[in-house]
Amino acid sequence: MTDFETRARAAGRAVRDAVEPMVASVEPRKPRGPLRALVVAATITTIAVIGTAVIVKTRGSHPTSMSPEVARFCTEIESSASTPSDVVTDQNGTVTRSGQRPSLEYLRDAPAEIRSVALAILAANAAGRSPTETDSQALLNWYGVACFPNAAQPGAAPDQQRYAPSPDVSNFDICSATNRPRAADTYAAAHPAYGHMTIFGDTSISDPYDAPMIGLALSSEEGFRDDETARPVTIPGHPDAVISNLTGPFGASLEHGGLVISWSDGKQTVGVFGRGYGPEREGELIALAHRVTVDGSGPHLPSADVPESYKTVFDGPLVALNTLGPSVATDSTYAITANRGELQFGATIGSAPASEAIRFLGSQLRPVTVHGVRMLAGPWASTSTPSANSTPPAMLRWREPNGVTFTLVSIGHRPDQTPSLDQLKELAASVRRLNRSEWERVIRESDGCYGDLVGSRSAASSSGSGSSPAPGATTTTVPSISTAPPP
Repeated sequence: MTDFETRARAAGRAVRDAVEPMVASVEPRKPRGPLRALVVAATITTIAVIGTAVIVKTRGSHPTSMSPEVARFCTEIESSASTPSDVVTDQNGTVTRSGQRPSLEYLRDAPAEIRSVALAILAANAAGRSPTETDSQALLNWYGVACFPNAAQPGAAPDQQRYAPSPDVSNFDICSATNRPRAADTYAAAHPAYGHMTIFGDTSISDPYDAPMIGLALSSEEGFRDDETARPVTIPGHPDAVISNLTGPFGASLEHGGLVISWSDGKQTVGVFGRGYGPEREGELIALAHRVTVDGSGPHLPSADVPESYKTVFDGPLVALNTLGPSVATDSTYAITANRGELQFGATIGSAPASEAIRFLGSQLRPVTVHGVRMLAGPWASTSTPSANSTPPAMLRWREPNGVTFTLVSIGHRPDQTPSLDQLKELAASVRRLNRSEWERVIRESDGCYGDLVGSRSAASSSGSGSSPAPGATTTTVPSISTAPPP
């Protein structure tokens, strides 16, 4: 299992793991592709959303509008969620744990309105059982409302605003809505920048992403190689250097191809990318790699070696290239899952270049205009074996003037629950801002999506769609937030 896969799942479960240890996972699979962390299966991403959350930036203390009792209990939940542990649940619901885990005795002092639920969860934990889904969801929903009083308020800052497609539009049946939890701040602090990426594009044309591009990356967790096509290449001072094909989500070939050269630099790996570079340009990319140097801020290419008319079009976190939606974005503010886990909607805060960087690997995303708004639209991954029981996954992304970027992602397992790209455009056109009472209602009506998602994934696997592996039949391993490197 890849590092990013483990971390995305851990961060995504930050809060839910505190109240429901029984969360199933997919079976580990051998990763492949030069950006392994960024091509993690869509099911993993969905689990992260359903599990409530995302890796986040520090948000500070709880709002003063919270009562001391509620603020204390919210802090206890977040502290519990931030403690490393491994949880294993067998088919009978019996829970075993390894690693340190805080006592759940604080649940005895839950606020009156949620105390009966908290005591039921505590009793299940003491008996070595998982809490019921009803109790777990009730506490999760309470947390989403009570512990985030600033969300969706009048005059809220962009990161506290909440939007959603209109409930009158078809193909958007909400099953989970979550704020980003503060517990994930602990995770983000323990796992600093996953990596850095600089992208050069031909700025003499109107859309640099329509032409070949050059990328320089540095990561402590990525290998930047496609294991099936990697072969040695001579780069002075780097005897371990290899060159391989550049692939996109699920190891799929990019629309116009590409190559990547990588080598180790201490505990980190350097990647030199030629997006759109065919075999005939291999020598050109090798020559560029010869000129790359690395210092504390990352890899660099002398300006004289950058092709004429090429400029920096993106310089920032490597995870900006993620094509899997808002659930693993470092600047996400909230996420909504709909259609029994087949659809994600969320918001992030970031720059315009960061919003566009997704196209470096999501080469099938194209600018379109929907009701006068510029958006990126298209399939964001391809399955190796098309199936009548699955719908091609698709993405729609657009950025508002206030810096908020909205992303709609269809997962692509069941045609009856997965919107087409045209239906995503219809949903996007209906997105509107929610007031506080509307947001609270959305959270309180969330009933979780996980059980239905597992069924759809199992069906997809048995049908031979190839879009995702089936979940484990008897046991699952669920790592919580951890500061230790994953296995």
